[in-house]
Amino acid sequence: MKHMHDKVNEDDSREDFVEADSAEELDMLLKNQIPSAVALKIVKPNLRATVRAFFKYIMTQRLAQKYSWTGASRQGGFKIAVQGSNIWRHLLSVLQHTGFRLATHHEISAHIKTVLHGVPDWDAGLDRNALMARKHSLFIRKSALSTGHPQYECAKSDNRALRAGLRRARDFSILFLINAGNVFFAIQAFKKAVVDTAVLNLPLVFISWFRIRN
Repeated sequence: MKHMHDKVNEDDSREDFVEADSAEELDMLLKNQIPSAVALKIVKPNLRATVRAFFKYIMTQRLAQKYSWTGASRQGGFKIAVQGSNIWRHLLSVLQHTGFRLATHHEISAHIKTVLHGVPDWDAGLDRNALMARKHSLFIRKSALSTGHPQYECAKSDNRALRAGLRRARDFSILFLINAGNVFFAIQAFKKAVVDTAVLNLPLVFISWFRIRN
């Protein structure tokens, strides 16, 4: 029973998560992420895959294309530098909760450069429907934010309300099963008590009946 209650509390502690699609959203996201929790979600068998999973977890492909390790762009111009940024510091904190805690800064930065260089291929493993759904979701969100309409926030609010309703329904079902089990055991205990009482009093009933007969 305790395990069931612990599971309910664990699920309730989860929050809705959407990767950042702008530098402002990214700053806010990083402020609200717990490194140990992020580590559990992004850790992979090797360091490069873990670094890639970290970037894909915190930002969209469109935003990632605006970053490079030093801020330089191969096409000329400038990008946002990861070196010395909050992203870099947060990644180091996350890696401390994985098996790569002893990786050197040189090793980590080398993988960051490779991962950012491969950003255009992030969607290579997605099927056409999944890719279209992701692009549609980003379009809706950016449209809502740019026009000042609250559709996106309303959608998030409705989604959270639905999730909360489902959690309450699930909790009620679990509590119902627990109470049903308690009632069942109570009935069984009552039956046993009745039977035991009858067995103990049977000799007395027999003696009383015998005396009445005589």
